[in-house]
Amino acid sequence: MKYILMFISFFMLVSCAQYKVIGKFHKYDEVFIGDVNHNLLAGVGEIKAKGENSGIICSGSSYVTYKPLFAIGCAGQRGKAPLTCTDGRLLDLDWLATSCTTGEGIGRDQDGASFAFTFGLNEKDALIRLAELKNEVKGKPDLPVYRPKEHRAEKGFATGTGFAVSTNGHLITNFHVIDEASTIIVKDTFNNREYYADLLKVDKQNDLALIKININTKKLNLVSANNSERGNEVFALGYPLIQLQGQSQKANFGRINALSGIEDDIRFFQVDIPIQPGNSGGPMISKNGDVVGVMTATLDSIITFKLSGNIPQNVNFAVKSDYALPLLRDLNIDNTKNTEEYSFTEIIQKVEESVFLIISK
Repeated sequence: MKYILMFISFFMLVSCAQYKVIGKFHKYDEVFIGDVNHNLLAGVGEIKAKGENSGIICSGSSYVTYKPLFAIGCAGQRGKAPLTCTDGRLLDLDWLATSCTTGEGIGRDQDGASFAFTFGLNEKDALIRLAELKNEVKGKPDLPVYRPKEHRAEKGFATGTGFAVSTNGHLITNFHVIDEASTIIVKDTFNNREYYADLLKVDKQNDLALIKININTKKLNLVSANNSERGNEVFALGYPLIQLQGQSQKANFGRINALSGIEDDIRFFQVDIPIQPGNSGGPMISKNGDVVGVMTATLDSIITFKLSGNIPQNVNFAVKSDYALPLLRDLNIDNTKNTEEYSFTEIIQKVEESVFLIISK
């Protein structure tokens, strides 16, 4: 019994470990040092590291995505470590383990800046390696402090999508896309023209906004979603991650999975349409060619992992069109539901020029 208790105590002790992590941006004069609190039994870790020059702190959870077959130990395991920084920066990191407590990885932030890191060092070795990294990046430009609202137009982050709901230039988008913006620009990517927009109405509670540009537009048919059902095929048009994917309009396809959102919020649909930052405010369109929702949010993978231990897959949400219709009450627009169904290819060809890139400054 004595030896069993000693073994259990030792096993519990080594199942949780703390060690150093260090990293650097390749093109900036910035290095990071911090800690990983690693639960070896669960295969997860909590990471927190601080920039030596900028002082920003990046933190998040790491998890295993691949384990080699028939492997003894942890060498060869791979995983992800999505981190959020105090300046709003997002780091998407991939790592490779060389043992159960050591490894290295690479990744990028939301603007594409590459980042490399090493973990599993003791305090002494970490400080030595940190000094080496400082010499490697010395003389490079300072890391730009990330301010999404001030740099959305330049960086592409937090741009969004909007769609025409009248023939007179009225567009619907998400409120969070234009929140606190002093200038709203609407870009027609098909004709490569930009227009300044006026903000007419907002519905902060439902994350919706009505804006207007001074041109004639081809309106989409925004209708009540009260006949929508689970399993209905739908698609979204929008402008996701333009800094990486470019400014050509993207179409993404899926189904309605639930008639309510997080915690059974009846204002939302849960859908498996894959969306990214930049899809916000775009139309969710049915096989009838009607807009039945406004793409709004994706389930936060880091928070979900912390709460459940699982990573969500394509769990996204759209505000039901019924909550956007009140914004149009003064416009006297006829929004009769279509009864015929079409192929998605046919619908896209008809409606693509009614969907715009939104840039707020």
